[in-house]
Amino acid sequence: MFRQKNQTPHSISETLEKQCFENFHHERERLKEKLEAKRKEFEENAIKINDEEEQERQTLEKEFKSALSNLEQLTQDERSQLVQQFSEEKRLIEAGIKKLDICLERFDWEKFIRISNSVSELECPVCLEEMKPPIKIWQCMDGHPVCDTCRRRPQVTACPVCRQDIVGRNILAEKIAASIFSE
Repeated sequence: MFRQKNQTPHSISETLEKQCFENFHHERERLKEKLEAKRKEFEENAIKINDEEEQERQTLEKEFKSALSNLEQLTQDERSQLVQQFSEEKRLIEAGIKKLDICLERFDWEKFIRISNSVSELECPVCLEEMKPPIKIWQCMDGHPVCDTCRRRPQVTACPVCRQDIVGRNILAEKIAASIFSE
């Protein structure tokens, strides 16, 4: 900057000071404007982020409510099915219990005990098997029974209970066995 003819050194410094002041003032205003623009940009971005968050929140809430509703419906369906299944099984079990009660009421315990005792009498003392028909039953002189299979063994020459000779078949015991085991 060249000095004008009528400028004094004092006026040069005043001019420089004035220009500096104007430049600073101008820069300050530019920075204020820039700051204001950044503030507006920040506020717009913050609003945008808040809006996006709210939209995402609403979407997630809808999805959550839908999933919760589906879960509640599924749970209710499973409960209903479980109750129905339990009711059916309960009905069947109660019917079975009722049938057993009827059977117990009609059951002839005396006959059962007689047959049980008879069955134990129809057990071969050698092989310990029940002498069920069509097995032939043999006996000694005292009436002890022996099954036909054991009677034919060479080791069985006498009654295993009393050691007397096996004398013949016990037709009565065979008829009793036929009667007991046919029921």
